[in-house]
Amino acid sequence: MKRDREIVRSLLSWYYENSRSFPWRGQDIQPWQFVVVEMLLQQTQADRVAAFVSAFFRDFATLESLTDAFFTVGTMIIAIPTGV
Repeated sequence: MKRDREIVRSLLSWYYENSRSFPWRGQDIQPWQFVVVEMLLQQTQADRVAAFVSAFFRDFATLESLTDAFFTVGTMIIAIPTGV
């Protein structure tokens, strides 16, 4: 138990000394926004995600606005090749 606390203290100390500031840290972020950020971070450098994510969440402030846009674009993508 004591060893666990030492590891936690060490990790937190390192984090406070070395962490970078990103738009999704230290602010009121919705769970769905966190998931979007995590998906973007899987294949993209954090600095590039940081430059993109503020504008993205400004354009899509709610999950509903994001899903509406997704279905609109998805419908267009399906409709164009099929001639619907």
